[in-house]
Amino acid sequence: GQERWFEGRSIPRLLPSGEPFWNGVATEVTERKKSEIELKQSNTNFKNIYNLTSDAIFIKDENLRILEVNKAAEELFCFTREELLAVPEKTLGDKKKNDYKLVDKYVKKALNGISQRFEWWGLKKDGTSFPEEILINVTVFNGKNILLFTIRDITERKRVDEELSNYRNRLEEMVTARTAELESFAYSVSHDLRAPLRAIGGFSQIFMDEYEDQLDDEGKRLQKIITDATCKMDTLINDILTLSRLGMRKMANQKVDMAKLVEDAKNQVMAEVTERTIRWQIHKLPPIQGDRSLMRQVMVNLITNAVKFTLPQKKTVIEIGCQTEADGLTYYVKDNGVGINMEYSNQLFKVFQRQHSDEEFEGTGIGLAIVHRIISRHNGRVWADGKVDKGATFYFWLPNR
Repeated sequence: GQERWFEGRSIPRLLPSGEPFWNGVATEVTERKKSEIELKQSNTNFKNIYNLTSDAIFIKDENLRILEVNKAAEELFCFTREELLAVPEKTLGDKKKNDYKLVDKYVKKALNGISQRFEWWGLKKDGTSFPEEILINVTVFNGKNILLFTIRDITERKRVDEELSNYRNRLEEMVTARTAELESFAYSVSHDLRAPLRAIGGFSQIFMDEYEDQLDDEGKRLQKIITDATCKMDTLINDILTLSRLGMRKMANQKVDMAKLVEDAKNQVMAEVTERTIRWQIHKLPPIQGDRSLMRQVMVNLITNAVKFTLPQKKTVIEIGCQTEADGLTYYVKDNGVGINMEYSNQLFKVFQRQHSDEEFEGTGIGLAIVHRIISRHNGRVWADGKVDKGATFYFWLPNR
């Protein structure tokens, strides 16, 4: 029941009597016929896709001479097929906006088997310039390289990108202005709070100097609570003032000797620590370009954290080092302390966010927020890694300047 094809031919012969006759030969060509039909159907399908696609397609030789175009190409450039086959290739591009030397580079790479995608400026028949995206692929036909240029009009995409960019810029300006207002407000409030706080601290001290011998143990305990709370409030206000000043302070741009800076920061922290034995492992620390005083604040805060959260350890080890990368430097401060819960690591660098209570470790919850703000102003980033009871490592990356 399967359809079969045969191809016949006749061969002239002579009978013994000398009379001519024809000898017929039939050869089955079913497979060849099927291949021809499939090829014809494939060509039909290709032409349908070629002409129905919304992208303009140009078929060119290695000299960039246009051999064929589809319907979308005619519509995009407002030329007829015959006109497109006749015009020079450069006629379809904006010579004022395009660098035609780049085309040779793209074509060369495409001929080496690497597809090329790039943006270009097209030119319609009426002289209208428009942005386009071009994809170059290469195929082989009759032993010759054929270049397929697929072109898409990206005018609308560019318009949307520009609107998004303008919106982002406006949003950043609004955020910057709002941040400046909040920082100014925080500075004013914190500054105004210090006057009554000084009064509380001052009168508390006078009270203790004059009447301490008249107080019982409970009175002395309550007075100590007032004094401690006043000191903590003063520290908190100082931290808030430091954080608010960071947004208003003009940054210096200088070469910073990180080795010396870390040594100074370590000495400052240890001057307030008594009866602690700490093994320091300080590796080579390359210099950076930035604001020395701000970077000193970063190291003081990170070293303070490391010293504070290793307090329960019998043997304290703090390691400070740097990893050199292609695009910048990553510094780190590592300790063998109580560690951090990584489930809440995204809260570490936010104001007033802490993983430990005041009863466990004193603090205001602003130190790491200050670190984050300073590193951000240096166009860097900061993060942490660790496990509970397994120590913690705080990293900050700064870009090459």
